[in-house]
Amino acid sequence: MRIGAEDLRFSIDDAQSFFDRTGTVRLERSHIELLNETTEGWVAGLQLASLALGQMRDTSRLADNLAGPGSGIDRYLNDTVLAHLPPPILTFLLHTSILERLSPGVCDAIMGDEDGESGEKLDWLERHNVFIRPLDERQDWFRYHAVLSDALRRRLMRQMPQQIPVLHRRACQWFAAQRLWPEAVRHALAAGDFELATQWAENCAIDMLERGDPYALLGWINKLPPDAVRGRLRLRLAKAWALAFSLQITRASKEIGTIVDEFNRKHHADGGVIDEAMLAEVNVVAALVAGIGDDSERALELGCAVDACGVAVAPWVKHYSQTVQSFGLIYRGRFDQILRIWDLVKNRTEANPEPHHSDLLRDSMYGFAALMHGELAEARRTFEATLRRAERALGASAAGVASIAGCVAYICYECNELPKAREMVAGRTNIVLESAPMGALVRHILAAARLLWRDGETGSALAVLEDGRQVALTRQWLRLKLTCDAEAVRLLIEAGNLAQAKRIADELSGSVPALCEGRNGSAIESWTYYCILQARVQMAEGLAAKAVVLLERSLDTVAAMGWRGSEALVSLLLARALEQCGETDRALAILGRALSIGGAIGIVNSFVDEGQPVRALLQRFRRGSGSMVTAEMAYADRLLAAFDARDGSQSVPPRSVRVMTTSSDILSVRELEILNCVALGLSNKEIGRSLKLAPETVKWHLKNIFEKLNVSSRIEAVQSVLGFGVGEGRAAM
Repeated sequence: MRIGAEDLRFSIDDAQSFFDRTGTVRLERSHIELLNETTEGWVAGLQLASLALGQMRDTSRLADNLAGPGSGIDRYLNDTVLAHLPPPILTFLLHTSILERLSPGVCDAIMGDEDGESGEKLDWLERHNVFIRPLDERQDWFRYHAVLSDALRRRLMRQMPQQIPVLHRRACQWFAAQRLWPEAVRHALAAGDFELATQWAENCAIDMLERGDPYALLGWINKLPPDAVRGRLRLRLAKAWALAFSLQITRASKEIGTIVDEFNRKHHADGGVIDEAMLAEVNVVAALVAGIGDDSERALELGCAVDACGVAVAPWVKHYSQTVQSFGLIYRGRFDQILRIWDLVKNRTEANPEPHHSDLLRDSMYGFAALMHGELAEARRTFEATLRRAERALGASAAGVASIAGCVAYICYECNELPKAREMVAGRTNIVLESAPMGALVRHILAAARLLWRDGETGSALAVLEDGRQVALTRQWLRLKLTCDAEAVRLLIEAGNLAQAKRIADELSGSVPALCEGRNGSAIESWTYYCILQARVQMAEGLAAKAVVLLERSLDTVAAMGWRGSEALVSLLLARALEQCGETDRALAILGRALSIGGAIGIVNSFVDEGQPVRALLQRFRRGSGSMVTAEMAYADRLLAAFDARDGSQSVPPRSVRVMTTSSDILSVRELEILNCVALGLSNKEIGRSLKLAPETVKWHLKNIFEKLNVSSRIEAVQSVLGFGVGEGRAAM
């Protein structure tokens, strides 16, 4: 029986026993998990960690050091591992350490070994467990442990720096011969061969984008000499795509502008000859940039222009064209036209075993359209099928997967499937905040905040919403900001903090009407969120008559757009406002409309989250119907049962936000004060007002807090110190 590397690798429990026996420093379970992950369970790495802990008590810092440069690590590995290796094996390790992954073929190319002995050396290293592990079941590819690899590269740089470009050049030629362009580009750059790197980057640019990896492509292009890129229109167009997918829309727009200028210059210089297919592609990427910037009308105009020109384009360009057209049609209320687009592609979508980014984005956009139209079951089927395909194509931890998972979570929450919703958002909030387009980010933020609120953690829910609001301010996404503000107002009023809710409403009233009222496109949804926000504050202030006027206008708009979920919610709030005005008959009639729509599309928590006022209305509606059985009555009974189930599950009172005194050895007194305000859900401006600090000073303190706690968002900071959002059986958001 052969014992492999996986058999010798320590588990978390093994590592716990190891550190308990060495007894250098008593470690918490989370610290052991961090060190075991950093060393990948290799006993030599754990031994090094144990020795280092005697001098460095900070586990997180030690883990960073183990993964970074350090002469102590080099000496330890040299004395315990490298000094005992046969010289040919050590030479092999040094030369091949430049590789991220190894195969016999590429190792032969690097070593200049025509006899093909690299396979035997890799086998020897694996049999002797020298920090190497296979990457596939067939053991075609391997990689060195990161600690060993970094140490070998430092040694190679010290002993033979002049040989490093030669080794990278051999590697890039081998990868290019295999058409493994990403690795060919990486090694060409390392070899300093920018001409080859430019050519190969252009060869693989679209493949990188279709694999959902714009950041690596941008990294390569940024390392190339500007003159090498300037003369390659195809590569510059790929850069524009990559900038758009990485949400850098200002830079993407500028790049598109320079490409269009180049087209016009060539058009005049060549006497009318122009590449129509490339021009169509320029229009599609411009449409995508418009869509990311939430200009749905412009996105639709440019997307339709591609179809109108009649030129044949690459399939992936066509897919993005269909995506932006669907986006624009959502905000014209034309679900019928979106269905026609979907009917053309859905059979091919289901038959495609290896979906690309363009397929996944187009299919997700259809899911959004179905969701807006109130086809919850269809939206869920689409998102779940797309999620499965995305996980296979991109990997479970990919940003695109996290974006789709948030949409599934939103629907599951609405359908009162809370455990499934929690599973979908768990551990994904940060990556969604950093990389998700607006539609996916809206759904994830709402799902995460509502789940936290349901668990009695209003402060953490408000912190999530403020994270989303800060992203909206950075990217100038008004619709996202109004979504977060509207949900924050609901939670604040529920918590009895009307003064803070009113401040939000008053601040918005000075700018939003001019930006959204009476406008077309996605501004309609922004205006709807604004009307809902203002109506909630007006009802809480006892000004229900004003809320009625606002909600009646909004109801007409969303009904005309065919946004049935929004129509149900606005109808429900209007029924509340009418009841508050004493117009009970009208209130019950409008409630009947909300029940008719809600029952048809299957929503639950839009009703339940409105609390006791809606429960009382439902009970009155139910009593008024007597023994008559209708679909609305049956749905009302279902909702009342959901109210009862929620009340029965809330045996633990909501958590009050306690003053933070932990982490005092990490955070200053002022930083703890600011983090307490964050836990209350205050914005930067509100924190500044409370603590008499300028908003920029608050931002500076938050940056320091994030760095000290090693987090990247408000909700992570609150959870790190208070543990909010991490209850029994639940993962952090």
